[in-house]
Amino acid sequence: MQVPFFAPISSAQEWPNNRGHLLSAGEIQIWKASLNVDGGTLAGSYALLSGDEKMRADRLRIDAARRRFIGAHAILRRILGIILGQPPAEVILSAAPGGKPFLPEAPLMSSKPIRFNLAHSLDWMLVSVSRDFETGIDLEFVDPEVEFEQISTHFFSAPDLAWLESRPADQKLAAFFRMWTCKEAVLKAEGSGIRLGLAEVQIDFKGDDSAKGVIAGDRHAGRGWTICVFEPAARYIAALATESNASAAESPKLTYFQWMG
Repeated sequence: MQVPFFAPISSAQEWPNNRGHLLSAGEIQIWKASLNVDGGTLAGSYALLSGDEKMRADRLRIDAARRRFIGAHAILRRILGIILGQPPAEVILSAAPGGKPFLPEAPLMSSKPIRFNLAHSLDWMLVSVSRDFETGIDLEFVDPEVEFEQISTHFFSAPDLAWLESRPADQKLAAFFRMWTCKEAVLKAEGSGIRLGLAEVQIDFKGDDSAKGVIAGDRHAGRGWTICVFEPAARYIAALATESNASAAESPKLTYFQWMG
């Protein structure tokens, strides 16, 4: 599905003007931001990063990849800073054993920590943020030159390949990216990351914009994931995975914002 509206949030709403952006109970916010930044903006963004983030950025030898990493992680800090009412450089991030980043403390006036996930691809990034739901988000540029049949054979399971083969020829490229993003989103939500294996994630498509996902194996028994598939920009596809048995009383309310800083 195409997202109809991303409400703009600008840098004018950052600290010190901001004292916390409302994140409602049962809500999942999806933030979109451009990674096309100029040199001056990049320098300011680098200054916001933690020591570990700076080391990770410095290890990237491809300039475009380094610029996008810096931009994405600085904007993530700005978004979380707006929600928390904190300067972005002071947002403390930790990583779970599986590598998934998290905020180690609950914000003021809340007993629940904020959960978030980041994805970026070429010129765009997405962030999912919630108090009540564990989420994973993935974003991919739909590249018509990608050798998706070869990639599918290497990473997908036999049922995945059968489903992909059943698609009409002119829809197979889009179907491949829909499958890939859904699998990545589930793995990111669960916290294992891609190292667990895309073939271990079973996707049951309910339509072009929704699916269900489960991860094979006894350790993951009882955990299911509801997936929303959407197009945040032309030639991009995204998937948001949310744990189906989350404790919230109702289904999540999705709201969309665009960072304009």
